[in-house]
Amino acid sequence: MDGQHVASGTSLLKTSTQLLLTTFLAVCLTVAAVGCASWTFREREMDLTLHEAAWGGYRPAASYVLVRDALLIDRGPMLVPQDAIVQHGEIETSFVSSMLTATNSAPFSVPHSTQLVPKGTVIKCARVILWSNGVWSEIRVIGRFTCGHAREVEADINRMSISAGESSYGYMQWAPDPRYLQPVPPGLNGAGR
Repeated sequence: MDGQHVASGTSLLKTSTQLLLTTFLAVCLTVAAVGCASWTFREREMDLTLHEAAWGGYRPAASYVLVRDALLIDRGPMLVPQDAIVQHGEIETSFVSSMLTATNSAPFSVPHSTQLVPKGTVIKCARVILWSNGVWSEIRVIGRFTCGHAREVEADINRMSISAGESSYGYMQWAPDPRYLQPVPPGLNGAGR
C-alpha cells in the first residue's frame, strides 16, 4: 500500500509540475503576443525627404495652387478633394455635398474636424514619408500651406494626387493631379490668397 501511495504522489507531482509549466508558457506567450501586437500596430513614419526616388512626380519645395476648393480633415491631417471625403476607407460624396451646402448658408456648420480650403490656396511640398501602422504602409507626400487660414499647417496631399508608378521601394509614388493642383505660375511666389 505504501508503494501505491508513493507512485500516485509522484504521478500527482509530475502532473502538477506539467500543468504549472504549461500555464507559465501560456502566460509568457500571451505576454509576448500582446507586446508584439502593440509594437506592430503602432503608427510610425520614416522620413524619405532626402531620397529623390520617393518624390515621384512631386519635387522638393515645389509650390502648387489649388484649382478647386478642397477639404482639410483632421485625420493626419489630410487634404481631400471637395467632392469626396475619406471615412472608414470609403469615399462618401453625399456627406460632402450636404456639408458644402451648409457652408454656403448661415450659420456655418462644417464639422469641427473639417475645414474648407478655397481654390487659389498655395501648398509647398515639405517632405515625403513612409508611413506604416504595422498592417499597411504607404509613401505620403506632405505639403505645407503658405497662405490662408491653414498657413504653416502640414497635411498629407496624396488624395489630391495621381499615381506616378511604383518606387524602387515597392510603394506607389504620387504626382500632382492636374484637376486639383497646378504648379504655381511665375510671379505668384507661393503667396496665394
